Amino acid sequence: FRSGAVGTSSNGGRGGDGLNWLGLGTYYAGGGGGGGQNGTGSNGAAGLGGAAGGSAATANTGGGGGGGANPASQSGGAGGSGVVIFRVSSGITLSASTGSPVQTVDSGYRYIQFNSSGSCTFNAKTSTVEYLAVAGGGGSAGGSGEPSGGGGAGGVLTGTASVSSGQTYTITIGAGGPGATGYSLATSGANTTISSFSVTCIGGGRGGTGAYY
Repeated sequence: FRSGAVGTSSNGGRGGDGLNWLGLGTYYAGGGGGGGQNGTGSNGAAGLGGAAGGSAATANTGGGGGGGANPASQSGGAGGSGVVIFRVSSGITLSASTGSPVQTVDSGYRYIQFNSSGSCTFNAKTSTVEYLAVAGGGGSAGGSGEPSGGGGAGGVLTGTASVSSGQTYTITIGAGGPGATGYSLATSGANTTISSFSVTCIGGGRGGTGAYY
């Protein structure tokens, strides 16, 4: 992870960078960029795995939504939904699953990715299941008198766990928080969980509004 860049009186700040899990090249849970001051500044850039100001984060990254620029005509961006990925030896397969997990095999490993909630049962016992769990990113408010801040990234947990053959593991993928327009408040992201792993990732916080109250 890397912290974001501070904005100026007119330019939105850059969102913080997310996690490049196992060096595979995809960044998860980056912060959303802040909204810019219309006419004099620009929206903040996206953190790696997040969204630029005024834009929605990519689905299944847990990125924060980008803040809306002043005036209220620009909406805040939605946060990206969460994701769960398992990495096991290529000889380990799923004997049953729901939620349509995506499976790929590369360099002796099998990757099992849940983009939506579901469940899975492994065909064999193993003590070396690596996992990535990412919660939904927070949405951002729209520009409303002043630009708004970007949404917070969804929480991230990684680790190694043991699984038993025949046991069902339930995965709940947190939704990204919707963005908002005008003076409305945005919504935080939802939690992602893996049952039996005691894994709960907390959804990213909503971006702050620049409205005067």
